[in-house]
Amino acid sequence: MDKNHNQQLDGNYKKFFTKYTMLCEYLENNDNVYPNEKANKQLFNWVRNTRRFCKNGKMEERRVELLKKINFPFSTKTIIPFDKRIIQLLEYKKEHGSLHVSQTLYGRETDNYKLSRWVNEMRRKFAENRLGYKYVVELNNIGFLWNMDDVRIEKKINALKRFYKIHGHYDIPQKGKYKKLGNWVAGLRSRGIKTIRHKKWLDDIGFVWVGVKERKRRSLEKMNEVDMKVMSERLKRNHRNKIKK
Repeated sequence: MDKNHNQQLDGNYKKFFTKYTMLCEYLENNDNVYPNEKANKQLFNWVRNTRRFCKNGKMEERRVELLKKINFPFSTKTIIPFDKRIIQLLEYKKEHGSLHVSQTLYGRETDNYKLSRWVNEMRRKFAENRLGYKYVVELNNIGFLWNMDDVRIEKKINALKRFYKIHGHYDIPQKGKYKKLGNWVAGLRSRGIKTIRHKKWLDDIGFVWVGVKERKRRSLEKMNEVDMKVMSERLKRNHRNKIKK
């Protein structure tokens, strides 16, 4: 009896593993997006039934562990389409001024906490090279923040924009209330910035990469070049006039 029971269990596990392997292949070929009924009805039904078995506690642990490895959606509540997440993220930015959603500010049952988990999942998949190209492009198009360096740069850029709105320029003093921001700008102008994406963000707001002193020096140098050119032309004319006489 026990032997027959074990054989049945092994047979059922083989069937499970076959479907599991099919699902893994589907996810790999479809940018880690789970199938809907129209895309693959067979796998869609298997995912739905597997979710039900997990919910009822009828799924053995080794199967559950395999499902966790592919971020299996154990609850339908967690499955929100990518395009709707993009809309949520843009609405969050409209309200909070940033695409960075804190994972510590919000309670676990709130929409913002769930959105923060999705943001973190996108970052993790990108770092592991498991995020589809089209999703990377869409997220880049809205200025998605891929890591904490992005978050820090965004905060500095927002501070720059606020300063510019008040003063009309980016020549920030390195003392007083703007000392930290001024020192950061001075560092940018002397050393540049490593990431091309971050440089583009600064270029997009019209950031001036040359400081006041250097701009004056270049302006004076250009004026001297013009004066020398004018002087040279004047000497040539005088020389030609002398020859004519």
